Amino acid sequence: MRLRQRAAILLLAAAGGCSDRERQSAAVQVGVIGTVRGLKPGYALELSEGTAMGMVFESLAERDSMAKAIPALAKRWVSVDSQTWIITLESGVKFHDGSVMTAADVVRSWTTLVADSTDGDAPSSVFMLVQGAADVRAHKAAAISGLQVIDDTTLHVALVSRAPALPEALGSRRLSVMAKGSAPWAPIGTGPWKFVSGSRGDSVIRYVRHDLYRGGRPANESLLVRIVDQRAVAATFAAGLIDCMADLTPRIAGTLLASRAIKISSQRQSVRSRVLLNFANPALRDIRVRRALLLALDRRNLMFARGSAGMNLSDSFVPDFSSPSDTVPLTPYNPDSARRLLAAAGYTDANPLRLRAPLPLGDSTLRSMNQVVSEYWLSIGVRISATGASGDDSPRTLPVSDVVVWTEEPALTNPEDYLSTVGVEPPFGYTDDGVQWRNATFLSLYQTARNTRDPQSRAAARRTLVYLAADSLPSIPLYFEGSSEAQSGRVNACQTNMPRFATSRILRP
Repeated sequence: MRLRQRAAILLLAAAGGCSDRERQSAAVQVGVIGTVRGLKPGYALELSEGTAMGMVFESLAERDSMAKAIPALAKRWVSVDSQTWIITLESGVKFHDGSVMTAADVVRSWTTLVADSTDGDAPSSVFMLVQGAADVRAHKAAAISGLQVIDDTTLHVALVSRAPALPEALGSRRLSVMAKGSAPWAPIGTGPWKFVSGSRGDSVIRYVRHDLYRGGRPANESLLVRIVDQRAVAATFAAGLIDCMADLTPRIAGTLLASRAIKISSQRQSVRSRVLLNFANPALRDIRVRRALLLALDRRNLMFARGSAGMNLSDSFVPDFSSPSDTVPLTPYNPDSARRLLAAAGYTDANPLRLRAPLPLGDSTLRSMNQVVSEYWLSIGVRISATGASGDDSPRTLPVSDVVVWTEEPALTNPEDYLSTVGVEPPFGYTDDGVQWRNATFLSLYQTARNTRDPQSRAAARRTLVYLAADSLPSIPLYFEGSSEAQSGRVNACQTNMPRFATSRILRP
């Protein structure tokens, strides 16, 4: 009898172990919205491409919860002087084809990004600050002179000017490291997942785990990226065709909140939405007009119209995660006060304020934020004319517009840097330095906030900067968006360091 019981127990244990293996052999399914032109680091500007590409490739750095650069393929970076950096790589890192990553692979990947990026995929200004990058970009040289290999694990970087944000730029997905011979639909990286199949136009891209991944092999044997229409996200989750989805827009996250079978979590708030104002229009230099436009916006309603998951309403240009000292009282929605301010500035029903905005032409199933904002301003007597341009175009390409809703992720790490992007850099539509916004008081406070060692002086300068930003800068703050992610009940975890999902375990087949 005892032998039979023992045999039964062993049989059950074996069956349980087999079940676990079967569950882990199932693919984790990752959903993305958009198109995927190919798995090439330079394509990672779009979230869909960044997710699909991020399974295969890794960057020199990663970001911690405060967006600070931390080591990845590079184990350290040292600024020798203001324009010279030494980057030391991890040794022995293997590509999916078995070759070992060296500094030469980093140089080739960096050069490819600078030389091959086209149209909206142009490399960021930090990458272009390397000596010789402009020549490669203009196809006047084949190599970036400021990138020099010292040995297999050491790289010398010479810049044309200071770039304190270089470590953060090293964490860009677009500067991921490719092996020689890597191609958009035959990618060879160092990441936890190896490409198996997929081509442009496919709805599914398949991967298998990289068993020699230095961070420990993924728990599951395979993974797939499923490309879905944004209108079908909830239905695709319900059908069991998506387990994990990262970088959700607030609107999509809001639609998924109603499902008890889907878990939504939000990350730090770093994406800033604001209305850019073109100070080339004299009316917008009048503080009464700018205050009226701010008071006329029901920004809390705007935020919920976008879907409130992972969002935060703020009068500040600095997200809440940076410092509590930057918090200022929220400006209330008050259209009556807005009308009075416009009247005081000389704009009445007989002489309305006229502004040009890039409203979309024709019918649209989803109203753009430009439309919604314009409707609020129409309600206080402002006359809005459509320029015909798309609100998604670069502000630099919209010189005929007076106002445009703009969403951006500055990729900066402290309050002073966030503020500098709205105070020191000009807004859209400026071609003459004589009309670019400059404010000596703002710049002086900015330097105090950046350079003083006294915490109280820094905090006071920051608070004053935020107040100045609300009234003096050529833009209107709306809200910050955080990164939201969703997971189905079929898996136990979609990691916060999406999109790699290296330890997501299948709970139910």
